[in-house]
Amino acid sequence: MRQMTEPFRFKSCDLVPLSTGLRAQTLDELAQRLQVAPEGSLHYHFWGRLLRPQIGESEYGNDFASWTESELHDRTLAERFSAANPSDYDDLEGLREELLSLVEGRLDEEERLHWFRTERPFFFTRGQLLVFDGQMTASTPEELHRAFGEAERSSLFYHFIDARRRTEGHGDDFSLWLEAFEETEEARRHLRYLDPYLLSLEELRSGLRQAMASGEEAKT
Repeated sequence: MRQMTEPFRFKSCDLVPLSTGLRAQTLDELAQRLQVAPEGSLHYHFWGRLLRPQIGESEYGNDFASWTESELHDRTLAERFSAANPSDYDDLEGLREELLSLVEGRLDEEERLHWFRTERPFFFTRGQLLVFDGQMTASTPEELHRAFGEAERSSLFYHFIDARRRTEGHGDDFSLWLEAFEETEEARRHLRYLDPYLLSLEELRSGLRQAMASGEEAKT
């Protein structure tokens, strides 16, 4: 007989931008500020775009890449920044080291980037996450599957993206809850392959539903 498992309780969230007091107008300054910027700032500039209102689609996946292209007019570094995927690192310190390596490498390639100064600085911002209790719950994997179609976008962000920096194993809340159900092994495997950095929140929703559907098909 299965041990009773607490229902999964959805939470929603909002990301409030806060100034760090750090800014950069040259690539040299960007490297200096990257060394001391709080981890929360790195998280905001890579993940915050998913919760911020967007005017049109951005060509790049993070704020560093967008600023580098639009203000420093350096498409080469912008593309390298955009290829830096936070999902590839165990923590944000690993991501920080990668960004610094990219900047230093580019400075070695282009002398002009040492002195080129833009009039529009990069402002390092951190996000304060406000978390709210939601009304939705799920008591079974099937109910969780159905809930993915109705859950708020911010709930998907909180439970699948933000969870990775607050859980011991850097996992998402959905997979951790599903561990109580042995028959969800296939669904959890599909969830592990989802890379939220490459997806919008609506694409993530679709991916979550597909993962659960794959798990249900494997049982039949």
